[in-house]
Amino acid sequence: MTKIFLDPGHGGCWPHGDPGAVNGSYYESSCNLQIALRLRDALTAYDAEVMLSRSDDSCPSLSARAAMANEWAADYYFSIHANAGSPWASGTLAVLQLGRTKNGELLLADMLTEAISDALEIPQRPISYQDVAVLRETTMPAVLLEVAFISNSEDCSLLFDAMSQIRVADAISRTLALYFGMALKNPALDPFAEDGEWAIKRGISDGTRADDVILRKEVWAMLRRLEENRSIHYRNTNL
Repeated sequence: MTKIFLDPGHGGCWPHGDPGAVNGSYYESSCNLQIALRLRDALTAYDAEVMLSRSDDSCPSLSARAAMANEWAADYYFSIHANAGSPWASGTLAVLQLGRTKNGELLLADMLTEAISDALEIPQRPISYQDVAVLRETTMPAVLLEVAFISNSEDCSLLFDAMSQIRVADAISRTLALYFGMALKNPALDPFAEDGEWAIKRGISDGTRADDVILRKEVWAMLRRLEENRSIHYRNTNL
């Protein structure tokens, strides 16, 4: 069973905590925690164990967060953050430890930011390499995710919107399930089951390889089948 450690960045308020980046009444520490909790819940559908560095508005030290993951012997460490910059900066990006890339970090970081970008319809920004304590001190592969820019009004709205948080959690959990090969505990709970049945009935897909990465040429084939089925339906209804 894959052991995934989630670290909602920052926590609490000054002088006894760290709210992270702030935009008016919006604190980064809050959206980090909200997204991490939703991600934890989304991952419970899969064959995975999940631990959080915090589940409330507390603020463990950076070394304590890394130590928790190391002692638990997590397979992967994910730190959840919101970015900050100019009011016009938008998008999602991943941060990896400067000068050290552990097994699979680069591929997974790219997969995760692509999934978040698609879920929120914001740009996927290039991977950043920085010296970050929680990445440097963890012994397992680790990725820090900057989900979106809290300093951008539109990104900020997404970060604190419940449905957007759910989309992010779903996108990340599905990406992790694909990457680690984590099966659903109860396949009957698959939210895409009805979509699969719909595609099979219309001849768009044969229903196999439902969890595999799809090739562009396969997308082209499915779109062509969909268009052909529409043409057949139109002819039949106009006979």
